[in-house]
Amino acid sequence: MEAVDSELGMRYRMLETVRAFCAEQLDAAGERDVLRTSHAAHFVEFAETAAPNLHAADQIEWLDRLDADHDNIIAALHWATESGDADRAIRLGAALCWYWSMAAQHGELNSRLDAVAALPGAAPPASRAIIDLMRVITSNTPDWFQRLQSAVTVVRDTDAQSRYLYAAIMEPVGWLLTGELSEMDDCVERSLRHPHPWVRSAGLFCRAFGTEHTGNPVDGEKDMLAALAEFQQIGDRWGTASAITSIAEYRSRRGDHEGAIEALQESAATLRELRSTDDLVPVLVRIGMERLRAGDVAAAWSDLRHAEQIGRNAVSYHRIGTLSGLAEAARISGDRAAAREYLAKARTALGETTVAPQPFRQLELTCEARLCIDENRLDEAKAKLAEALVAGLDIRDMPMNATLAEQAARAEFVGGKPERAARLLGLAIALRGLLDEGDPEVRALLRELDGEHRAERDSAPAQPRDDALAELRDALGAA
Repeated sequence: MEAVDSELGMRYRMLETVRAFCAEQLDAAGERDVLRTSHAAHFVEFAETAAPNLHAADQIEWLDRLDADHDNIIAALHWATESGDADRAIRLGAALCWYWSMAAQHGELNSRLDAVAALPGAAPPASRAIIDLMRVITSNTPDWFQRLQSAVTVVRDTDAQSRYLYAAIMEPVGWLLTGELSEMDDCVERSLRHPHPWVRSAGLFCRAFGTEHTGNPVDGEKDMLAALAEFQQIGDRWGTASAITSIAEYRSRRGDHEGAIEALQESAATLRELRSTDDLVPVLVRIGMERLRAGDVAAAWSDLRHAEQIGRNAVSYHRIGTLSGLAEAARISGDRAAAREYLAKARTALGETTVAPQPFRQLELTCEARLCIDENRLDEAKAKLAEALVAGLDIRDMPMNATLAEQAARAEFVGGKPERAARLLGLAIALRGLLDEGDPEVRALLRELDGEHRAERDSAPAQPRDDALAELRDALGAA
């Protein structure tokens, strides 16, 4: 045996000559398959023991333990897959989905789940269901929406949440992305009644996200603050970082740039504890964008370039966010040629992404529209905004729709139509529940329209949200 002292602790391994000799002896005795099956059984049990602990205060210790035995885990998964042992392969994959996601092994996650999902044979229905949902959410196929509807329905029907805690996040996300908000509400209510505190915290988190998504930011922020307190009490760093990032968004829209940056920096520090570079990149981008919104352009460039540097090997959808942020920094700095170059790179990254592209496509199109407005290409700007609106109709993201209304208002004002601009700002309030007063261009537009056009703006929020969305669609000429 050879002792190896690594950052993961003391490990022991056989010398290669001894390993080869033992393998020959196992083959001679006809016991290799028996040993590999026993090895797989052990690591299935280990993974299923580790899984709930990834949501607890000692999650770093359990991440270290999984990291230390990752080669053994993959060997066990390969054997279960090669030998057609559907039960063990699917249970192992389902138990480790959250770990692989936290460890930013997204490409490996997809290939591993595809391999085990293809296995015929008996396996726990909840395990198959959660694997299928994770595969669909991280895929990009023409029938994505229909596949997602089917997958999340099976997760609900098999009560996967009772076996896998992370289903308390993934199932509501699935319902939200399909626009089935009543199903999302039902799922959240089940989570809030769950005996496990992490699932209840996840329920508050998802209710906050859903409430904000549908245009009620006041109640959304209350729930997010409650979720943060619960995640902090449990000691879950992922939940804490995610909730803090969302709270920063509420602060940002109120114009509290200092408070938003403080929250985002706290989130980044928490994610560094988890060694999750992929999750860290979008938070660093948000810090840069918040500095840009606050008027500190030099600091924004520094943060965004840092995000670009550490995110070079990140998943493509994080690169889209980084490139869109850099495009905005270039636009605000007056370098429109650089802005166009960054947006071209973002479009290329969109074509490479392996996840459903609607929100990222909307982000990139919105950045293009902002640039078109600056260059007085108003018809082109409206066409970009219309395309962004149609791209997200299935997911009904009201904060994003409100952003599109605000940019449409900018275009109308630049085009000499202040009444229509005021009306569109009112539609943004109807959709999101408030204006994004952290956006300096929206603040400037508000000042311009205050007074004789205020009545036009104030009349729009009184209508139902669906009517406001339909009016926005008509205003943009969105098919």
